[in-house]
Amino acid sequence: MRERKVGSSNTEKLFLSVIIPTKNNAITMKNCLESIFQQDFPDFEVIVVDGHSKDGTIEIVKSYPAKVVYEDIGTRGGACNLGANLAKGQIIVFTDGDCVVPRDWFSKIAVKCRDYPSLGVLGGVDLNIETDSVIGKTKGVIEIFRRLKPNNGMKAAFMIKGCNSIYNKEVFLKFGGFDPALRYHEEAELHAKLACKGVEIIYDPSIFVWHHRQRKTLPSLRGSVKIAQDSIPMLFRRHVMKTAVKSPSSAIFTSYLLLVGTLLCLLGLIAASFLGNLWVILELELIFLIVGIIGYSLWAVSASFKFPESALVPIVVLLDMAFRTIGMYLGIFRQIFHRFRSYKRKA
Repeated sequence: MRERKVGSSNTEKLFLSVIIPTKNNAITMKNCLESIFQQDFPDFEVIVVDGHSKDGTIEIVKSYPAKVVYEDIGTRGGACNLGANLAKGQIIVFTDGDCVVPRDWFSKIAVKCRDYPSLGVLGGVDLNIETDSVIGKTKGVIEIFRRLKPNNGMKAAFMIKGCNSIYNKEVFLKFGGFDPALRYHEEAELHAKLACKGVEIIYDPSIFVWHHRQRKTLPSLRGSVKIAQDSIPMLFRRHVMKTAVKSPSSAIFTSYLLLVGTLLCLLGLIAASFLGNLWVILELELIFLIVGIIGYSLWAVSASFKFPESALVPIVVLLDMAFRTIGMYLGIFRQIFHRFRSYKRKA
């Protein structure tokens, strides 16, 4: 069993509960836990919430002084809620088994919590790991662009990702934690709700983790279909829409923009077919699409250009847009179908 490495801290007495939801993360879990147990902040516990891994993840976890619990909920949000209810600390910290954290991660969190006693939610950026694939790094360029600057309140709500998110436990439990029905974007939904309730949310990019992006190339982009299908239709809620307007670079806002844009394009094509100038409208729409992708890509890489991932941004953006749009429509049609079946049963 590993001995916890500790150091001095000039922060007020604070106990952190680190919660890691996981399933089949044997490849990356050792590096994650190694970085956590080498922190220069002494007062913390680690709770690993496992979805019954079958790849040796738990055997790795058991070689460290971490508490292991098992969940049967099947979603990341449900696993996180289970860990939060078991946490002893007044501050709960979430990360993932495919992340590595810097040695002063806890110290920075503690300082921020001391400086902002009314803080409800805190988070920062997740940076690329150099060993990831080029596509993974390209996706990282886009993700980091969306969350470059420090911010707070509604503007910070969609900038904080689950793999680097910190909560006041009392606030987290008071508002019910994550929605366990959401398979993806559970943190975005919760942060939007908290922002609308006036909870203090701070995004600080100096509090960072290193995050393994999905290593496969095209399959990882195709995952956008499933993510959009399972989560975007369920995120059509008042507090999410209200907050998304304040975060125009967020994935949620761009998803809504894609939905509206594709509907307008479809209506334009239908109208053009009746007016006899279908090809003119189609050409104009293609021009707008190309200009939009190039403009967005240049905006994304304006802060830092790194070859070859920055050069691949337009291709990744195009594929991500296509897959996400397909997923959104599949999810919406599925919701309509389920509602129709429920209506017929009641009738």
